[in-house]
Amino acid sequence: MPDVEGLFTVDIPAELTAGRTIGTARNGYRETWAVRAVAADGTAVAGAGAVTFAQAAGVQVDHDFTSSVGWVKPGEEFPSRVIVSNFDATPVSGLTVTIPAVDGRAVTEVRTANGDAAIGTDGTLTWTLGELPAASETGPARATLVVISEADT
Repeated sequence: MPDVEGLFTVDIPAELTAGRTIGTARNGYRETWAVRAVAADGTAVAGAGAVTFAQAAGVQVDHDFTSSVGWVKPGEEFPSRVIVSNFDATPVSGLTVTIPAVDGRAVTEVRTANGDAAIGTDGTLTWTLGELPAASETGPARATLVVISEADT
């Protein structure tokens, strides 16, 4: 129901936004959804309006397994990417990302233009970025680590 000023609040159930990566690769910074309010009987209460989700904050790490090579057979190599994004207005220093080994693959190589990366004897990846710049008006600052792996099974 609208309040005395004709405004209303919309609660979007968590299951509708589960798995959404607001503020990442989708459009670089924000995601907007159109919402149409209806009464319980389905009649329109108000027209569609834009709803912008809260902007991401802090440092976010995404491990993207999307590969340009498609399905691979055991013994074949495939790439993946680790992307670190800083959504804050201040740079982050002393940044290190540790990624545990993943079953079904053996990491054979890591490549980055940002800092240093190493593969541990147990398959753990350690990426020392040092400093990640502040976000700008056009979006978050990002650094990428390319991970080359060999499929086990």
